[in-house]
Amino acid sequence: MKYKRLFPGIRKWSCAQISFFAEYGEGKRSQAGFTFTELIIVIAVSMILLTLGITLLNPAFQLNRGNDARRKADLKSIQSGLERYYADTGDYPGVVDLCAQISNVANPQVKQALQNYLQIIPQDPKYAGTTKDYYYWHFAQRQYRLYGVLDNTADTDFVFQALNADGGSLCTGYDSSYNYRLVNP
Repeated sequence: MKYKRLFPGIRKWSCAQISFFAEYGEGKRSQAGFTFTELIIVIAVSMILLTLGITLLNPAFQLNRGNDARRKADLKSIQSGLERYYADTGDYPGVVDLCAQISNVANPQVKQALQNYLQIIPQDPKYAGTTKDYYYWHFAQRQYRLYGVLDNTADTDFVFQALNADGGSLCTGYDSSYNYRLVNP
């Protein structure tokens, strides 16, 4: 008998001991815990669900949509400041044909004018300080346009090369990636 080989000092077995060894004895495994195969299957299914979740949520797309919403709100804020400036002075800041990034220190007319009307001069959330920061073009008497760069090309307000379409390619520092514009009301 194989139980006697395991426990040579014990000669007689009770029924409880025999049933214990029959259930958990040599060659039998405990039912507690998981096998390696079960763990691999659970991990594989978890990875598949995680991949599907990331693909469906698309965090980069969501971040771009959030940035685009902020750009639109920033440009509306700048537009509001420009309109208040116009109400006080009768004209928009800068000379006609002034094309400049709003945050550009080389052309500070717009930024200085807006400082009295906005607590903070907004800058693009992704492109601040680059050639794609918010752009102002005072292209005619009492007319201006504001430009920004949207990341989401499927946006309903997307205008392909907006600055170029308006003839703004003559502006210094022109970047063809501007694809969103606001026009004075």
